[in-house]
Amino acid sequence: HPYWGKITNGNFLIGSAEHLSFIPDETFDLVLCMGVLMYLADDNAALTHFRRVLKKGGWLLLQVTNQENLHTLLTKEPLIQDPYLQRYYKQTEICEKLENHGFNIDRVWTERLYIPFLVNLGNLIYDFVLNQTLRTYWDDKLIPSRYLGLINVLARSN
Repeated sequence: HPYWGKITNGNFLIGSAEHLSFIPDETFDLVLCMGVLMYLADDNAALTHFRRVLKKGGWLLLQVTNQENLHTLLTKEPLIQDPYLQRYYKQTEICEKLENHGFNIDRVWTERLYIPFLVNLGNLIYDFVLNQTLRTYWDDKLIPSRYLGLINVLARSN
């Protein structure tokens, strides 16, 4: 990524969450797993690897799709029509799973309303018509966070 070069004394690795056995224990300060965990056949194995490769006190930033998003609740259809998607997560479920793998939850937040009907048109309006201030107000004030589409978790290895 072009921004990585701006970080001095940093080493980066892009890899598969399912194939980290070659990395020594306690190697990294940060693991980013954005929109990946819900596609893995064995999410527990990935979380075990993440914990193992993180230094004590290292950070995990994780993003998964919210099972309780408004689109799915109202239409009874998955938010993502993807044959490779293995699961959605409830916020309490992903936090409990992380804690069971040796992480302390620092912060949890949700984002992005997916319009329940006329999904493509609604999302175009959301993305291009509403400015960032209105989107933030919409996501933070008008729609309860449990109904938004994405769950973000910042957790620290203990």
